[in-house]
Amino acid sequence: MVCCLNPHCQRPVNPDGNKFCSHCGTPIVEKLRDRYRVIQPIGQGGFGRTYLAVDDDRLNQKCVIKQFSPQQNSTKAQSTAGLEKCVSLFEEEANRLHELGEHSQIPTLYAYFSDQQQLYLVQEFVEGRSLGQEIDQSGLLNEDQVRQLLLDLLPVLQFVHDRQVIHRDIKPDNILRPSNGKKPFLIDFGVAKVITGEVINRGGTKVGTEGYAPLEQLRSGQAYPASDLYSLGATCLFLLSGQPPEELYDPMAGAWIWRTILARDGIRVSDKFGLVLDRMLHDRVADRYQSAERVLTDLKSGDTPKPKPQSAAVPLSPQMALEGQSWLCMRTLTGHRDRVQSVQFSQDGRWLVSSSGDKTINVWNWSLGELMTTITGHKSRVNGLAVTPDSKTIISGSSDRHVRAWDLATGDCKWEQKRHQDWVTCISLSPDGKWAASGGDDGRIIVWEVASGEAIAQVRTPNHQVCTLAFSHDGRYLASGGQDSTVQVWMVMPALELARTVDQHVGRVTSVVFSPDGQWLISGGEDSTIKLWPLDRKRGLPLDKPVCTFSEHEDAVFALAISANGRLLVSGSKDETVKLWYMPTRHALKTLSGHAWWVNSVAIAPDGTTISSGSGDKSIRIWQITP
Repeated sequence: MVCCLNPHCQRPVNPDGNKFCSHCGTPIVEKLRDRYRVIQPIGQGGFGRTYLAVDDDRLNQKCVIKQFSPQQNSTKAQSTAGLEKCVSLFEEEANRLHELGEHSQIPTLYAYFSDQQQLYLVQEFVEGRSLGQEIDQSGLLNEDQVRQLLLDLLPVLQFVHDRQVIHRDIKPDNILRPSNGKKPFLIDFGVAKVITGEVINRGGTKVGTEGYAPLEQLRSGQAYPASDLYSLGATCLFLLSGQPPEELYDPMAGAWIWRTILARDGIRVSDKFGLVLDRMLHDRVADRYQSAERVLTDLKSGDTPKPKPQSAAVPLSPQMALEGQSWLCMRTLTGHRDRVQSVQFSQDGRWLVSSSGDKTINVWNWSLGELMTTITGHKSRVNGLAVTPDSKTIISGSSDRHVRAWDLATGDCKWEQKRHQDWVTCISLSPDGKWAASGGDDGRIIVWEVASGEAIAQVRTPNHQVCTLAFSHDGRYLASGGQDSTVQVWMVMPALELARTVDQHVGRVTSVVFSPDGQWLISGGEDSTIKLWPLDRKRGLPLDKPVCTFSEHEDAVFALAISANGRLLVSGSKDETVKLWYMPTRHALKTLSGHAWWVNSVAIAPDGTTISSGSGDKSIRIWQITP
């Protein structure tokens, strides 16, 4: 059989001896470059076809020929200048594939050339079947098999990304299992692009396969290394379930439901492996793994560490802190079905309140490890919360744009308001409990009367997003941090008026807190630093420059809390750790490890002897100091 190379031909396969295609009449090319005999088409894309061929100069060895047809996609390309530009870009693509082909799990590029205004790549042919074919023919893979697949493929992806290339179309059909039992191949770099800075193709052509490509590719054509990791995670879901990824996602809830579907079919995935997949599959690029190497580290790290044995708590004192006493994880609270967004102790010390991406608020008897109440009513992720000083009311803010007040004891909703135009991201309470402030992705800050739910002040900040809020110790000021890297301090009454702006962070400011003694404003940011701003004694406003910067965290600082006596500062980070700082001497005390994902929130109990941390691993850890 011979093959017609007209990319528009609907029936390109012809009998031997045909000089012209029996379907479209195009002259038959017996051999490309007098060497490659095209046998049959094996794929079709927007710019041409992929063919199976044999190479006469390699003892009739099979090869893959990819045809690129610039004249069928652009009238400009039909001109000499347009064709020259296409050839130039094609050569860049070929050189990139030649470099990538150095990896043993990426097909080798043998040649590239042009012929009659068609451009061709000749690549190694890998005998085997795609993962899509494997599932169709042999059935689903189990967790161990999918884990091994990741261990085999992630080094390939790291190799690709290290060379500034993003694949952009990872899916089961583009992963090939060789018949000889060797490690799987990553194939079809036809839409791969070179990284420019951190993102490629900004605002460009949308590429990728529906269900496997993340939102940033499908919406705007943007792609990052984390975009490939998303596609690989979606591929894993298909291999475990046999269902397209879009069938494993609930668009109404905005959440993956793959665990529920697998459980329905009697398929179990370990918590640790499930967390890895969840992190690969987050909608937000920043919430995903940023490198294949980090995924490999988590896959090889084993199960999540178990809490250490309980030990009696003792009061925290400066002497004990300076001597570096041990902090133990006394218990781990599990009950949320999605990442824990916020944790707060009640002022009477009895309760711990937590909010989550699962749309719920939980009230815990933390000393016993018992879940007392689950509060429902929000329609989306509950991002921030605060508990009034009388320990009777919870104020919460959600991605459903609502701020709500709840009775802590009964879970009944006292009032609800929807004034924000986008997600409510953070909540803060004045020290006397009269006012609650909410910040949102709409750039707004709104101050509410807690008793009535009435909005008494509102301002639109220069920030596109308000990420964090904190009242000063006397309630006169409200500090905010957000997307523009600044910390802004607002006079609360009689209306929200900007009193001071300080700027030393690089990237978003993600957490702020005032010390209870009125000496410090403390801020944490995406630049992995914590900055201590001294407050002017006369007005209580921060000075222009911080006097101290803590930089021991390895990634963004998401959460800050300070003890009632002002001596202990606690921080939670994207690096999955909790760090303790002794404020009188301004030095690090301890690093607490054990969470399997980002630490989104931290809180200190009123007596200063207990710390709570909430994480994206869906757990809450209770830490206490021991002799």
